[in-house]
Amino acid sequence: MPKILLLFVAICVTVAAALFLNTRSPRDPLPELIDAFRTAHSLPGGVIAYGPRGGQPSVYGLGDADPEARTSMDANARLHIASLTKPLTAAAVLSLAEAGVIALDTSLAAQMDLPPPFDPRALDITPRHILSHRAGFDWRASFDPVFAPERVGGTPDMPCPALARLTWASRPLDHAPNTSEHYANIGYCLLSELLAAKDHDLHQSVAQVAPGVNFGAIAQPHWLFDGAKRFPLAATDTLHSDPSLLAGAGGANSTAAAYWRFAVQSHMAQTSAAPEGADGSYYALGWRVWPGPQGPHLTHFGHLPGIFSAVFVLSDGFTLVALFNGGVQDGARAFSELFDAVCFLRELTCRPS
Repeated sequence: MPKILLLFVAICVTVAAALFLNTRSPRDPLPELIDAFRTAHSLPGGVIAYGPRGGQPSVYGLGDADPEARTSMDANARLHIASLTKPLTAAAVLSLAEAGVIALDTSLAAQMDLPPPFDPRALDITPRHILSHRAGFDWRASFDPVFAPERVGGTPDMPCPALARLTWASRPLDHAPNTSEHYANIGYCLLSELLAAKDHDLHQSVAQVAPGVNFGAIAQPHWLFDGAKRFPLAATDTLHSDPSLLAGAGGANSTAAAYWRFAVQSHMAQTSAAPEGADGSYYALGWRVWPGPQGPHLTHFGHLPGIFSAVFVLSDGFTLVALFNGGVQDGARAFSELFDAVCFLRELTCRPS
């Protein structure tokens, strides 16, 4: 049996046992589920916040903050959230669009000072295209400049907005804008630049839509595993030893509770129309949207060396935020495991069988 299937079976057994126990006591099965996921993926520790819309979250720390010293994780620990930053950036852009500062359907080039594009089709890219990952960037078809900055003339310590400008001026698009969906970091780096062009600092704009979410260094370390031992993320010399360089694409940090208070709100993506030709889930306004018989669910996950994070806003208003101080081998597969298990626990149909 493949390892990933064994892990999923272990999680489902834990959920089933927790559900059985929950019929006989007030014990909450969700922390047990997330802790089983954490253990299955050898993650040192994590923080979770969850609960229904209109209430207050339950908040837990799981595992170790320091796996060497065996220091328990504080429920209020602040962790890097990687791509969970994208819904925050989207919310900041939407807030400014509502105020008339940004036009979602006007070309990016008409709203900010950009160098001449290498690919003339880039002149058609709008903020809405980027928010829906339909701007024409496709790292699978070429490469992701965030992870290969030297290929656009950048350096590992260059903030992603500067990399986005270099990419704009030196690389062709992989697809014509608004013709297909391809998840891309570089578009959100451009949105960070758009906010600055409108005299709105990304950090301050995000703080307005999500109080308690920050950028920059944190005291709580993240841990890398080399197969033999763990060492702090900051001990590496890669770009992502300072995730804040990823700006609006992945540079924020948060407590689980602060992100939950943002995520539990009603979001425009829940009522957005699916793009023409969409079959199944799709991206809209910063979120991945999962149409379902009980209504749409919103999700996102973040995945970098030493970092894994996930958020689930379910159709019934129940919201879960899970942040971990270690990474996983396959972010998409780990997200799918967790999504399926949470939906099973909530007795919801979250995606087509």
